[in-house]
Amino acid sequence: MDNRISAHATRLVANSIIAYNAIILNTIYEKMVAEKASPEIMEIFSRISPIAWTHIAFTGRYNFKKNDLNMNIESLVEILEKQLKKHFTKAD
Repeated sequence: MDNRISAHATRLVANSIIAYNAIILNTIYEKMVAEKASPEIMEIFSRISPIAWTHIAFTGRYNFKKNDLNMNIESLVEILEKQLKKHFTKAD
């Protein structure tokens, strides 16, 4: 029983990370479409996978009780856009 609970918990965390990443990537994609990004940049961007978690710290102690549970996706998107623009500029 404990192994099944652990496996379900692992899948829940993995799926949550993928959903979180997909929301952020989709927001960036919609902005790129609205700004009419070049096909080359769109092609490179389309290769970014939401299945990544190097940006998430799994170790440590976290307190979610004091959090208002509102994530500022827009600020995360702005940070990622800056990084992507640096990357795409270097590629040109």
